[in-house]
Amino acid sequence: ACLGKNNLYAESPIGRRRRLWQYLVQNKLHPKSTMSKPRLDYEGFVRGMHAAADRRAQNSPIQSVCSDLAFIGAFLVLQWIQKNCKDKDWLLLNVVHDSLETEIPIEDLVEFVLLTKVIFERQVVKYVKKHFHYTITIPVEVDYEVGFSLNKLTKWDGAYTSLHTLQAKLQTDNKTRKDNKDADNQ
Repeated sequence: ACLGKNNLYAESPIGRRRRLWQYLVQNKLHPKSTMSKPRLDYEGFVRGMHAAADRRAQNSPIQSVCSDLAFIGAFLVLQWIQKNCKDKDWLLLNVVHDSLETEIPIEDLVEFVLLTKVIFERQVVKYVKKHFHYTITIPVEVDYEVGFSLNKLTKWDGAYTSLHTLQAKLQTDNKTRKDNKDADNQ
């Protein structure tokens, strides 16, 4: 927080900055102010703004590096798809904070998860070191949730055998969905 207050920004390890304009709010009245003295609620407002800036100064480097890694990972996954998987119907839909939303055929789930796991956990670390001269010293770990819609996802536990089980369950569920849809259309 002290660096943030002195610099008026917080910075991630690879250089993303978040401006901390809240530190510019001052307790003292401007010399041209028509108020004779600051109101108590104004002083509380200033303390609140500075406290918010302190929290942002501490949280921003952590939050932004996770987001940075997600964007770098999405970039590397997209490069891989464009170079090696032109025949695949794999779509990268969105990067939200520290997660990548994708759409892939169920039949490709195991291949896609294992590929992206390697990219996010190994290649992103190498990319950051090469391009930003920053060494990530803790292991990067990626979590996966899969499903037919964003509000009904199943978390993968990380075990290779359960990934195949999860894929088989999704294939069965998808067949049931198609059968129900066909029945509704008759």
